[in-house]
Amino acid sequence: MSHSKSELDVKVEWIKNEMNDKLEKCKEARDRAKSYVKHFRDKLNEAENNLLHNASELEKVNKKSEEIQDNERRLFHKILEKINYQELISQLNEPDEVDDVLSSLVKAPTADSKENDINANQKLRDFWKKLLEKEKEILDKITSIQASDVVGGTYFQQWADHKDEFDDLMYSLRARVFLLNILYKILIQQQD
Repeated sequence: MSHSKSELDVKVEWIKNEMNDKLEKCKEARDRAKSYVKHFRDKLNEAENNLLHNASELEKVNKKSEEIQDNERRLFHKILEKINYQELISQLNEPDEVDDVLSSLVKAPTADSKENDINANQKLRDFWKKLLEKEKEILDKITSIQASDVVGGTYFQQWADHKDEFDDLMYSLRARVFLLNILYKILIQQQD
């Protein structure tokens, strides 16, 4: 019986050794996992700090960009303030209708606000768009005139309406040429 006890002791000892080995391996794995967690936590903190730094830098860049845009807007307004639009428009020797179109579009800036710039740009874009639409409409009408309508006189029965449209188009085109000329002169002066 003592022989079998010793076999049992050997087996128990072997099991204890195996369990101790497994326990050591588990402890090593746990320590490696802790090390990985610490490493990744450090990397995460570093990335978070970089992100905060980059966000701060981006905020500074955005602020500087806004300052530059505001400065450019002020400088542009200073250029525009030097132009006496009413005097310029009156010297055109254009019909009052052209002067009216230009006076409704070309105005000296009254404030440095972005909203006024946006409204002025939108007003000019709307003018250009409406002008192009009106020009196309009138040109479509002109190109659809049949020679027989002109010869037969039916086209001229509504001549007053057609003449007003032609006049409006010519006034708007003259205003567009004037605006292009002003823009060209401003850009040329700034280039020099």
